[in-house]
Amino acid sequence: METKFKLICDGNAFESIKDSWVKLLSITLKDDAILGFDEEFFSNPDLVNQYTEKIKAEINVGALILLVAIYQDELIVCCNLKLNHQQTTQHICDLQKGLIHPKYRRKGLLEKSLAHIASFCMERKIELLTLDVRANSIGHKIWVKSGFQTYGELDDYCRFNGMSYSGCFMKQKTQHLLDKFYSHIQ
Repeated sequence: METKFKLICDGNAFESIKDSWVKLLSITLKDDAILGFDEEFFSNPDLVNQYTEKIKAEINVGALILLVAIYQDELIVCCNLKLNHQQTTQHICDLQKGLIHPKYRRKGLLEKSLAHIASFCMERKIELLTLDVRANSIGHKIWVKSGFQTYGELDDYCRFNGMSYSGCFMKQKTQHLLDKFYSHIQ
């Protein structure tokens, strides 16, 4: 499967994939991967536009970079890499909204994506990766399997449709992630 990975580091590049990115995000409706993006959100162009403009603004100021993968002109992978610009925390990157199109799951894209993320972060001297995820979700299990360790839990992590969900805060050394998955991009 010939997949092209690339980094989205400026607003113009984001504009070129924005519609595909929103489409990939909308798929989370069906598998409950990310709470907060429901039919009400996607049926309201103003909400979608406000959200994409915030993402674009974060990209333009260098606070966010997207790692994406394209297969046959279709965006099939995306992960938001939230960068820290404070001198004391520049060694940390927070992974957010990791998505793989359901049609392409279990084809090695997770491993390739994690290798690309680790490689990108190592080049920038980012030594620690963090993320947060709903406890006991499929995503949580995937992150554990990928070597991330829980360093904290929050009972009232997020709320959606009147329900409260627990969450886990996880971490992994960038070098460990690269060592584990580097062979997937050689």
